[in-house]
Amino acid sequence: MIPRGPVLALIGAFMAAIVSCQAHDSVGQAEDLPLWQASVDVRIGTALGPGPTFGQISGMAATPEGTVLVIDAQARHVLEFDSVGNLIRRFGGAGQGPGEFWSPAYVGLLRGLIWVTDENQRRVTYFTREGEPVRTTSLRLSTEMHPQRLSMARGPLGMKHYVAPVSMSAMAIPDWHEDRLPIVKIDEAGRVVDTLAFSRLSTNTVFVARHPDRPWSGHVAPQPFATNTHWAILPDCTGILVVDVRQDDPAIVLVEISERGDTVWSRTHPFSPVSIPSRQLEAVRTDYTEKVLNAPGTGATTVEAARRMVDHALYVPPFLPAVTDLVVAENGDVLLRREPPRDGDPQRWTLFSNGEAVADLAIPNGVFVRAASDRVLWGILLDEWSVQYVVRLRI
Repeated sequence: MIPRGPVLALIGAFMAAIVSCQAHDSVGQAEDLPLWQASVDVRIGTALGPGPTFGQISGMAATPEGTVLVIDAQARHVLEFDSVGNLIRRFGGAGQGPGEFWSPAYVGLLRGLIWVTDENQRRVTYFTREGEPVRTTSLRLSTEMHPQRLSMARGPLGMKHYVAPVSMSAMAIPDWHEDRLPIVKIDEAGRVVDTLAFSRLSTNTVFVARHPDRPWSGHVAPQPFATNTHWAILPDCTGILVVDVRQDDPAIVLVEISERGDTVWSRTHPFSPVSIPSRQLEAVRTDYTEKVLNAPGTGATTVEAARRMVDHALYVPPFLPAVTDLVVAENGDVLLRREPPRDGDPQRWTLFSNGEAVADLAIPNGVFVRAASDRVLWGILLDEWSVQYVVRLRI
């Protein structure tokens, strides 16, 4: 994703100057890094553009050839598009047979094969690059592991193991702690064979507004200002990347962990915490108030009542979360979305290569980046009617 040759040398010299200046942090302020613009140059799914329309896009992966794999979970198939948005192939379908899905969620590449996870059927199916099914692995959990204690695998780790986050109900896991949950390696029988890393468990990750006498209803949503641990399987399925935020001595910590559970490299990038702008906080309160008022079972019959419920349930920390999303590019570069953008402002992402910050990226608001390759981003765009499109952005 990063440029080569003389331009890279200039960026390297620029980065060395930043690191040597202790008065400024490496990713905390926009002026510390060069700002690169990312703009949409291909839009797939419109009546005027190439490709089909989409129902529900659940997964996306860039390939070394410059194409992109897209899961349409509603249609239960996988589509592959070339770099300008032309449909190359479509494969899969609804069902329980070879090459069929009920709820396809994640997609990627492993040693020349395409893999797709199916959450409802708890299995992973492998296809040739032409879309022909090769084999299906059913991840049957062992008797001591209740299905709700182990989330469905995000994808393979090598050819014999898979990566899965442990759910909050997994009290039987030996490595479970009160404030963190394991990210584990499992075998095909669903047995936990290793703990690769931990994700932070916080009581402030879920917004809940419901009537005390109606616990089954109400409005449940993510807390917009929660600080979470982000992680992803590496594109070649040889390990995982974990991104955590240290709050006491503010820093973003990037760690690559191998298939064997060893730390390959770790980088710590200090940052300057940003206070939540009052305008942004008020916009969130207004949005959540409307949703609580319209949600059945909350008991809120007036705007004032809904606003009181929101103020009681909304988690408002002193500072914005430093990282709100993670994408690992096909070439190994790392993209982190920083603080939530203000209304109308572009998103700010930071690009890392070999663990070092290279540039800030300005990405149009409303685009959800889901995959990346060399100087190209792929994502989802929602229009005013919540219709989904696949877009390519060029840096």
